[in-house]
Amino acid sequence: MTHVIHSLVINHEAAVVNELNLDNFMQVYARHLPICIQEHPNDYTYGIDHVPHVVARMRQAFAKNSYNLDGAAIRRTCRELKIPYTRKGIAKYLRGT
Repeated sequence: MTHVIHSLVINHEAAVVNELNLDNFMQVYARHLPICIQEHPNDYTYGIDHVPHVVARMRQAFAKNSYNLDGAAIRRTCRELKIPYTRKGIAKYLRGT
């Protein structure tokens, strides 16, 4: 079941994640995010000082499969983990399947 709420897609079918995979994904994402903010400041509406807060919110978003699939940090995370840079690829990795 998928609902669209204020342009945010929430996919209720992807709510189960493997916590170890989510932890690993978030560690890699947290490492890439400040680098991407520095390299692409026009692509981000916040500074490096907001990284811990953003990572915490993104953890919830990835777990619920309710995030925007754009930004260099997500792309670099997928590349490092050798997973497809797609919602399906990320969801499959996070579920551990």
